[in-house]
This record gives sequence, structure tokens and C-alpha cells, in this order.
Amino acid sequence: MKTFYRYTCWPNRYQEPYLVVKRDDTIALYNEILINYGHNKITFVENLRFHEYEFVLAGNLFAFDVPHSPSKYHDQHVRSRQSKNWWAKVYYLDYLYKESKTRSNVMKLCSNVNPY
Repeated sequence: MKTFYRYTCWPNRYQEPYLVVKRDDTIALYNEILINYGHNKITFVENLRFHEYEFVLAGNLFAFDVPHSPSKYHDQHVRSRQSKNWWAKVYYLDYLYKESKTRSNVMKLCSNVNPY
């Protein structure tokens, strides 16, 4: 059994996986414009993808998430999909996309994925 599986393309532009990244001062950071709730994991993963990071799926381990009560920010996010964070995500992803055109090893989206 393989202990990991290497991604060859990214399956979903709006993927919010749990990530384990090496602590390093050079790693791309969360976009600090995004506050409270919504779109921060999406833009973080896209930032890593556009900066030529590789992704692997761990095969022989498990992790769990402790659920918590929805916050008022979650409720606001669900009620209004076009929140400040939504617009910040749109502009930031557009910036990342344009900036990444000069890079050769950006992980492409899988062929069956709508790019927007």
C-alpha cells in the first residue's frame, strides 16, 4: 500500500483541504485581508498552487476535526455570498492568476474542472 499519493492536477478550485506544511519563513502566507470567516483556506491553497508547491495526499494516517458551533460570521457568510471576503477572494485570485502566468510549474486544474 502506498503511503502517499502525488497530485498531478488540482481537482477543485474551491477545495478546502486540511493541510500540513513545513514551518518555513519562505512559505506563502494566508491573505490577511480575509478576516473572520470565509474564503481564507481557498485563497491559501490557490496561493500555494500558483507558487508551484506540490501536493500529496497522505495514505497511511488519519486526522480529525473537532466541530464547533457556527459563528455569527459563518451565518453572515451564508446569508450573503458576496461579502467583503468574497470580493477580496475574487480580486486576490485574479491577481494570483495573472502573476502565475510567468511560472512554468503551476499545478493545473484537472480537465473536468470549471476554472471559475
